[in-house]
Amino acid sequence: MAFLLFQKIASLFLCIAAGFILVKSGLVESGDSRILTVVNLYIVIPCMIIQAFQIDLTKDILVGFVFAFALAVAEQIVLILLVRAGAGPMRLNNVERASLIYSNAGNLNFPLILALMGPEWIIFASTYVCMQTFFIWTHGVSLISGQSIRDWKKILGNVNVISVLIGFAMMVTGLRLPGILAEAVDSLASTVGPMSMVIIGMVMAGVDLKKALSGGRIFLLAFLKLIVFPLLIMLLLRISQVETLVPNGDGIVYILFLAVCAPSGVMVTQLAQLYDAEAEAAASINVVTTLLCIASMPLMTWLYYL
Repeated sequence: MAFLLFQKIASLFLCIAAGFILVKSGLVESGDSRILTVVNLYIVIPCMIIQAFQIDLTKDILVGFVFAFALAVAEQIVLILLVRAGAGPMRLNNVERASLIYSNAGNLNFPLILALMGPEWIIFASTYVCMQTFFIWTHGVSLISGQSIRDWKKILGNVNVISVLIGFAMMVTGLRLPGILAEAVDSLASTVGPMSMVIIGMVMAGVDLKKALSGGRIFLLAFLKLIVFPLLIMLLLRISQVETLVPNGDGIVYILFLAVCAPSGVMVTQLAQLYDAEAEAAASINVVTTLLCIASMPLMTWLYYL
């Protein structure tokens, strides 16, 4: 599994390189990635999520879905507590704390899970994205802005949350997409991997990599995000043996563990830009952790199954 994950991440990094070269060659600007981000966020990812729910509802799937959501919430709370405990000794600012807590679990993990485990597992991966959407628009925004914010409209109106609700309703009621629409949704969903990676490459091209890689602190943050926190979560998962609680538990737990291993979330950078809170530092952390995850995620997978 670790070797397959390395191969898949390596292939996705070629797509990142394509986006990077596209900007550096002068054909487009780094800011143009926003257009692709809108397409990816509002069309491609929702199509993939809805497609994942086009399956027959069974007791095992329903139990697994509830279990996955509960475990995702537990993982997020543990990460918040870990970062809070280390914030004082390490003098972490709010943007650094948010970067350590929130992951790029959608753009990177969806294509990885799709390739490694198949489309039937996306339904469980979607729980982490929905959970993180709730946390980032409450705790995350409050952390970065320094204000107490509960933006329920943005939480409930988030396209990922709506897609999960639509998909879940269709699964429960037994409704299916008609042939032509199903084929169109399937075609769009299949582009999530290359599209997401090209976007990341275009964003990377707009970051001063020399400056981002020059400081030792950023590698310390990357070490915490990609190695230390995943190892602690892994230890808790293995001690608790939660995978034994539900059918297909090992696969579900691995999916949610992989979400913790993902690099820092792009959303942190966007919120930092919105609230004028060290957006360049957030982008640098995102870029460095994304570059290093090609080695860290296969390593964590190997240790997980070891």
